[in-house]
Amino acid sequence: MFTSAPFWALIIAIVAMAWVDYTFMTSLPQYLKDVLDFDISEDGFLSATPSVCQFVSSLLVGPIADKIRNRGVETGTVRKIFQSISRSNMVERMMQFDVYFLLSNSDIFLM
Repeated sequence: MFTSAPFWALIIAIVAMAWVDYTFMTSLPQYLKDVLDFDISEDGFLSATPSVCQFVSSLLVGPIADKIRNRGVETGTVRKIFQSISRSNMVERMMQFDVYFLLSNSDIFLM
């Protein structure tokens, strides 16, 4: 097991993704303040959005995965599908902040 290259690739990928995820979550308030000029005392909703999205998606994914498994798809295949989807969450988060930035600065489009 510990001599398997795919095993170590998986471990490295999981650690790297967790590192990026937690760095992003902890740096978000400062990013909103410094780069996007949001008042850090008023951007609580924006800072909490990734955590809320993770919570809501975790409530939805379990029953969906069970329905797929009940239709005859193997458990390993379902896990691989949902793991791949969950690893794409960083792109989703970046798009969320772009939308919030555009909505909060909607007067840019009125010029």
